[in-house]
Parts: sequence; structure tokens; C-alpha cells
Amino acid sequence: MANPKSTLWLRLEGQPSPTKLKFRNSDMDSEDPDLADLAELLCKKNNHLKTLNVVPAYLQFLGDYDGADNDERNPDGTLRLDIFVRALRTSAKSPLVVRHPLSDDRIVVNLKLVKSSREITLSHTTGTWHMLLDEATSVYPILLSDRSNIYFVDPGDKKKTIAKEFDFNKLLEKTDNDEGSRVVNFIVRIKGKKAYGDWNLNEVLNEILLKRYPSLNAIPELKLDEIKTRAKLLDGDNETTFVNNLKDIASSFHNNVTTNKATARNYINAFMHKAVAML
Repeated sequence: MANPKSTLWLRLEGQPSPTKLKFRNSDMDSEDPDLADLAELLCKKNNHLKTLNVVPAYLQFLGDYDGADNDERNPDGTLRLDIFVRALRTSAKSPLVVRHPLSDDRIVVNLKLVKSSREITLSHTTGTWHMLLDEATSVYPILLSDRSNIYFVDPGDKKKTIAKEFDFNKLLEKTDNDEGSRVVNFIVRIKGKKAYGDWNLNEVLNEILLKRYPSLNAIPELKLDEIKTRAKLLDGDNETTFVNNLKDIASSFHNNVTTNKATARNYINAFMHKAVAML
């Protein structure tokens, strides 16, 4: 049977440029290899991953592919390991990105936005910065529209700001390991905006209501009875769509019910979106 050579464009996350990986299916001991097979090949052949002693189970992939056979991604946006390598679409401009661990440490980030404090725990990988931004917008939904402008300030030295992945990774390198954890504290800021604690009433109203009012008394009264009369009933196609959405969310968490905050937020968001759509 013919065993032609194939080429993939790959970039290890955090590296500046992609590289070509030339391989035959036989290199992965499979006639039709998937990403799990590719992970094993990379851990055997890539010098950088070998130096870090990365095992295949800890590799994650991000990129584009033909979803004809499998159009589902993991909840965190990474590609499922059962996606066939032949389905990948890669180029020098759009390579397959390989995310890998940097250490076994937990990264504990204490965030503060105005008077609201949150603690999030992340794994230490090449994608920790991106996961931090995802979690920050998850615990503080008001940041969603400004995700690309988020930066962080050291509460102990407000002249020290972290706005780029490079700066964040350098900070982690200098952060002491305390029993398997590296702890950092950040105040959340938005480029081009004042700290939320410094906003006046009109700025708050304009951000939330997209309108300005001279005083609180000038804000129109919310008439719940009128809203009730306009609200749609959750029946028919609306009910079916909503239930199917909840089933999809449950499936992505393997139908396990936990009190984990990140899991709970996925269910809460579904109810909130539907409630707004029904009004």
C-alpha cells in the first residue's frame, strides 16, 4: 500500500515562527492517524518537548480543520484528539498550534476589579496567559467587550503593569514556587478607561444603559408588570432549543453535575441568554 509523505505546518505556542513537519502515516503506526497519534509522534521527535519531558496526554492543539467527520471542539476551544490528521488545514500563515505544559505548578491568580475579588487557578502551560484572559472575562462579564484591552496592575507597585503575554510569562518565571503553587495578585484595568472605582454616576449609567441621566431619579422606572405582558412563553421550538442547549452543555461536562464555579457559569449563562431573548 502506498505510504506518501505529508506535510503539516506547526507552531509550538509561545514560539515566534511555525515549522514544517514532514511525516508518513506509518510514522504514527496508523493508516489514518488522529491528533492523539500526532501527539505521540511530537513527544518522540520534537527536541523542545523531549527536553521538557512532555507526555502526549498533556498536549493540546488549536487550529482549523475540516469538520465533516467531527465538528465538535472541547469546551475550552482546543481540538479533540480524535480529529483525523488528514482533516487539518494548515499553512505558514495559519499553522496548527501546539500547547504544552511548562511545569507541574498551579498558577493562582488573585484578581480585583473595584471591590470585587476573585481567585482563579490555572495550569502552567504555554497558554496560561490566554486562559487568564478567558477566566477574567468569565468572572467579570463587564470585561467581555474590552477583552483585547485588558491589562493588569501589581497592587504592591502600581507602576508595574502586565499587558502582554511575554511580560506575564517573565513574571511567572520570577515568582517563587510555594508547595506547587505560584501566586500572583492583580488589579484589573482596561486600556483607555479610568479605573472603575473612579467613575462618576453618568459614566456608570452610560456603560450599563448606554444612556446618560442627570440623576438617579431621572432614570425611568422599571415596570415589571409591563415586561411580564410582553414576555414570550417558553414552549414549542423555544423550549426544544433551550433544552437541547442544556443537554449540549451537560454533554461537554460528561453529564457530571458539580459545584465548580466555571461549570456553574456555563449553565447560568444559558438561562440568562434565554431570559433576555424571551423579553
